[in-house]
Amino acid sequence: WKAVHESERLATCNLIDQLVGEWDSKKSAELFGNQKGMGQFVTWAPRGWLRLNQVTVSELLITTFDGFDPKTRRYNVAAIDAGLRHTEAMTRHATPYNLMALIATPNFIKANKTTAFNQTLVDQALVACAIERFKLANKVPPESLSDLPAKFLKTRPHDLFTGKDFVYRSKMDDTYILYSVGWNGTDDGGFGGGAAVRADSMDWVW
Repeated sequence: WKAVHESERLATCNLIDQLVGEWDSKKSAELFGNQKGMGQFVTWAPRGWLRLNQVTVSELLITTFDGFDPKTRRYNVAAIDAGLRHTEAMTRHATPYNLMALIATPNFIKANKTTAFNQTLVDQALVACAIERFKLANKVPPESLSDLPAKFLKTRPHDLFTGKDFVYRSKMDDTYILYSVGWNGTDDGGFGGGAAVRADSMDWVW
């Protein structure tokens, strides 16, 4: 997780480093695409300005370092939101000290949310398949996810935000509801919609 962010930080800073030494249109295109005026900026800007852009890149990319723990498979939304507020404060206005950073730095905040949403759909699919296999074998859905035997699901994936099982309830008509509490970390009673909803909806419902 951190290696991805660190690699992006090092790669971007390295490209700026190369531009500090000598202007290269190919390297500039790799970093800034077709942004107009960057050639002139890099050519004439004091080298200290470019170095400050490297500092800004580093600060922007470390804001989400603590947002996810790969060992526990848990998202720390509070840390990510704090990073978002810091990022917004740093990038509210374009200056010579952050101009290159604004163009070159990916939106990792949005990437975190999209990744969490997609991984949740994958995990829910595994659980849902196990529930359906249980229904085929027993004619009814399980009372709880802990009733699923290992032959249907060896390891139950947990909610990325609570570290606990997904919220699950069986219904009288032998259907069920399965959902994650989603990005807000709050159980909204299964309100939020299905897989087609945006990642910023309330609950992420299967």
